[in-house]
This record gives sequence, C-alpha cells and structure tokens, in this order.
Amino acid sequence: FACAVIEETDINSSVSAALLKSFIQEILSKNSPKIIFFMGSCICEILKIDLKKISQELTFEFNIPIIDIKVSGFDSVWTQGEDAVLSGLIDLCPKESETDKKKVLFLGSISTEETDQFREEAENLGIPVEGFLPAYNLDNLPVINQNTVIVPLHPFITKTLDKIERIRKSRILTSQFPLGPDGSRNFFETIVNFFNLKHNDLYIHESKTWESLESEREIIRNKKIFFIGDNMLEIPLARFLHNAGAHVVEVGVPYIHSIYNSKDLEILQKENIPVIEAPDNSEQLKRIQTIQPDLVVSPLSLSYPLEKQGFKTIWSIKFILPDIRGFSNAWRLFNLFTTPLKQEECDEAISLSL
Repeated sequence: FACAVIEETDINSSVSAALLKSFIQEILSKNSPKIIFFMGSCICEILKIDLKKISQELTFEFNIPIIDIKVSGFDSVWTQGEDAVLSGLIDLCPKESETDKKKVLFLGSISTEETDQFREEAENLGIPVEGFLPAYNLDNLPVINQNTVIVPLHPFITKTLDKIERIRKSRILTSQFPLGPDGSRNFFETIVNFFNLKHNDLYIHESKTWESLESEREIIRNKKIFFIGDNMLEIPLARFLHNAGAHVVEVGVPYIHSIYNSKDLEILQKENIPVIEAPDNSEQLKRIQTIQPDLVVSPLSLSYPLEKQGFKTIWSIKFILPDIRGFSNAWRLFNLFTTPLKQEECDEAISLSL
C-alpha cells in the first residue's frame, strides 16, 4: 500500500485530483495495480474533502478503478475496514447474467485454499455457485443481481450486505457462521434447504469432525473462557466453544447486528450465556479477577497486563488471518484455543517435576 502525506497548507487550501495525480502516477509506475482504494481518514470528513468526486475524476483519467473508502475511525471495530472495501467493490460487479438461475455468492475475504474448500463442499452438495467476493481476478468479478443468493462468511460485513440488498435486490441467507463443525454444518444446511437439496451427509460430516478432534475437545471441555470483545467474531466463536464443551462465562462484542448475528446469538441466549455489546473494559477486568477464567480472548493492548497477573490469553487478532472456516479447518480453530491451555498444562507438569 502507499501512504500519501500531504502538507497541512495543502489540506487547508483544498485537496483536488490534481494534487493527488502525482501520487497515483508514482504508484502506477512502481506497482502496476489493477485497482486503487482511497482510504480517507476522519480529517477528510471534517474538512468536507470530496474523495468520491476526486476518485471518479482520476478513474476516468487513468482508466483504472479508483474507489473511495470511508474508514474514518468512527466504526465500531477495526475489522469493519474490510466491510468498507467490499462495499466499494460492489459497484464494479456486473448486474446482467446469461441465466436467471439462482446461484450462491460467498461474501468475505478468505484464502485461496479456503475458497477451494468451500467451492468443493458446495459442489458436492449440489449447490450452484456464482463465485466469491472479493475475487482473485478483477476481470472476473461475480454477477450480483436479484437472482444472487448472498451467504456472508464474516459477521463484520454488514454495510456491504445492506448495500447489496438495497441496490442489487439480492437474497441474503442468515445462518450460523462456518466456525467449527457445528457452525459449518448449519452454514451449508441453510443453503441446501434454500435450494431444496438433500443434506443427510452433513450431520455425518459434523459428527466425524467432532470425533476426529476429541483429544483437542477434551482440553477445552469445562474450561472457563472469557471474551473481552475486539473483532466481532466473538459470538460465533463463543457458540462453537459452548458446543465443544467449554464454559463460556462472558461474551463481550463491540457491536451486534440483530439480523446477521441472530442464528449464533440464539444459541448463547438459550444457554443464558452473558453477551454484552460495547462492554466497559474496566468493569470486565474486575469480573475477570472475580471469575478467574482459564483463558481470556483479549485485544493485544490488554493481553500483556492480564498475563502479568497470571491469566492465559489469546490475542483476538489471531482469529482474523488463519484459515479457520469450514469442516476442513476446524482443527486450526481448536488449536488457537488449546495451544495456550496446553502450555499451562506443560508449565504445571514442569512445576510438579521440580
């Protein structure tokens, strides 16, 4: 990425397409990108800088998509940056299709390996797939129209979903997110039910996946786990842990979308697991001292102080980049939770031997 540092005098006078032109020329000469995103800070909003108009002018001049993205810092959580980028990509997706057959579009950034896994799983179930967004080839973006069935892979892309539903009139399926064997089964089950397909093998697949991970599940079983709240994955992760046998004592989450979080949330509510939106971290730290959880899922900024007090932690950012979605990656998801707990058991064993 490139960072354009503009002098205060330039900002005060105005930011124009002419001012940014030299930066774009340098980026194009050095990197040859297929698309450029203008990610304006809150300063742009305060000074009423029209990045949308500027991006349109430069798109026309350089003949490359230049999209303005609002990442002002006023969002609930940092993962919503992906939401802003995906929302910008929607305008580039074609509307017209050669067929009026309904097809599934998986929405959310995942790796090439996960993309292949989801496509294979869908095809084995007979699910017609339109594609994935973001796509790895800008020249082959998926069609999005009234016949597109959108299936979100992440709970933090709500603005993009709302835009697709409003502008492209697509159908959005709400399910549990595909984290863990339970969430993956519900995720694909929701899709096959929509298309009236058979799915008996999904329950077998779920059962076999749980069985293959029993040793990891035993480490998690009955452990007290506390979520401070940082990335908006907390609700589906807590649902997975509860079904894996852990004792989830509190789920802090920056923001709850009542529709897209509903399927995971109803599991937690049914079990009376406390879910707190935009929690007060100071009060949470007091409850952690009282509850004494075995593991705290924490922002990086709070992890080290908690560890100094003797608590086992895992950084919430660690759940963003790894391939942890779907049946095939359930073991990676387990490992993220079991690794710090295994270390605790190892420390105890060393202490006893000494």
